[in-house]
Amino acid sequence: MYAHRIPPVAAARTEGNLVETIRSSWQTIRSERVLGLAVAGSVTYWTIASLLGQDILVYARTVLGLSDTASVASLGAFGLGVGLGSLLAGKLSGEKVEYGLIPLDDVLMDLVSALLALLSPGFIGLLVSMSSLGIASGLIVVPINALLQWRAPADRRGGVIALANVFVFGGVLVGSLSVTLLAQLSFSPELILSVASLAILLGTI
Repeated sequence: MYAHRIPPVAAARTEGNLVETIRSSWQTIRSERVLGLAVAGSVTYWTIASLLGQDILVYARTVLGLSDTASVASLGAFGLGVGLGSLLAGKLSGEKVEYGLIPLDDVLMDLVSALLALLSPGFIGLLVSMSSLGIASGLIVVPINALLQWRAPADRRGGVIALANVFVFGGVLVGSLSVTLLAQLSFSPELILSVASLAILLGTI
């Protein structure tokens, strides 16, 4: 209903077809270093987040012995943390895109993942850990998305964001399949968390 209140605007770009849009968007991502890093960072984050999200459910049930309800509650804590982290990112960034938040909160995600693998906390500890992961995620995702919109040329912005989302959903698929593959290789939930922690560290570097 509210979408009807949005005033019509002229198209940013009218020429070209699907193939041309993909080609020009890819060239734009490759030619702009910061934009390319933002896309790579977004794909890396969502790949690891997908892996973590699925592993945490198994970890909560098999390692911590929690019920299905308690396990799902940990994802709720993560979601609340993402909302809080997103608000903090806006407050801390002010009038600029503060991408200095990204590596700092990568380190926070890395530490929390490593501590979950090593300590196996109880239900409260899991909620605190997942909330912390959520806050770090919000502080990462907001500046990355802002970078994508800021550094992409106005006449190619939609195509760049769309192509970046294709890569992101590919990363989500890889993260989901990685959990299954690692489980088939007899990796324990704690070991998968350690793999995620190492992946976060490498992505940060």
